[in-house]
Amino acid sequence: MRVCDVATVPSHEVEKKDYTFENKDITNLRCYIRSVCSRLCKQFVHFVEPILKKDQLTLVTIRENHNQRDIPTVNAFLEDIDRLVDEIKQLTNPQFLKDRLLLNEACLLQDTALSMVYQVDRGLADRCLMMEQAAKERKLNKLNPRNYCSTMYSNSSILQENKTVSNTSPPCTDLRPQDTDTQVTFKENTLSENINLEKVPDIATKADLHCCENFDNVDDVTLEKDISQHSSNVLELDNERLQNIINKLVQIAYGHHINFNDLQDQMYQLLKTVYKHSYEWNKDELLEDLEKTFK
Repeated sequence: MRVCDVATVPSHEVEKKDYTFENKDITNLRCYIRSVCSRLCKQFVHFVEPILKKDQLTLVTIRENHNQRDIPTVNAFLEDIDRLVDEIKQLTNPQFLKDRLLLNEACLLQDTALSMVYQVDRGLADRCLMMEQAAKERKLNKLNPRNYCSTMYSNSSILQENKTVSNTSPPCTDLRPQDTDTQVTFKENTLSENINLEKVPDIATKADLHCCENFDNVDDVTLEKDISQHSSNVLELDNERLQNIINKLVQIAYGHHINFNDLQDQMYQLLKTVYKHSYEWNKDELLEDLEKTFK
């Protein structure tokens, strides 16, 4: 009885299966990073629109760059966040309180994005990174086919020289079948590069996207409302009224109009009032309370 060999799976079916798994990984990572961008837009409203210059990098621009990538990666997303923070550092002056607060919020944005992305599956991130590197290599080989086939021509020339020098070698055979095989494989590789990954089908199951379904969509109405509320965050302070209050404090402290215990109580009341209004951008209420305290 003759035992037949096990039939191998056709190569095109294997490639189709691998392509399906790759698209699934790409979709999962794309949805996760998109949900991270949406959460950052809700939490850090100051960086949704440019505030220091017109062409400033924003979270909306970072999300658009992420959606336009053929193969999303964690490294590319974090590099965009680092660029945003670097621009804030270059455009702000640490001598001013408003700039220091903005820089502190930018650093908090950077740490928050890193902590959110760190929760993604490491194997998923590595697979997408390997796919991106392989796509770059295929693109370089496609642009420079001579570099791709240089080893083939060098090997054929070495074989011909060895066959002419050696007398004991068998008669020279035609190398054209071997060349045609390499051309066929090269053609198959070039055809596989034409796969368009811009529009990735949403083939991920509900179980794979369960972690992202709560954060995938951003309510534009709520986002615009938050932007309008935070757009007026400008420090408003009447310098003349503040200077008058300071002059009164200097007279009280150095004129000895009151005893030491009363002075200590008034200084404590001053610190308490300043701390009460420290988180407000409009300092009119602070000045009114100080004027009532030090009449």
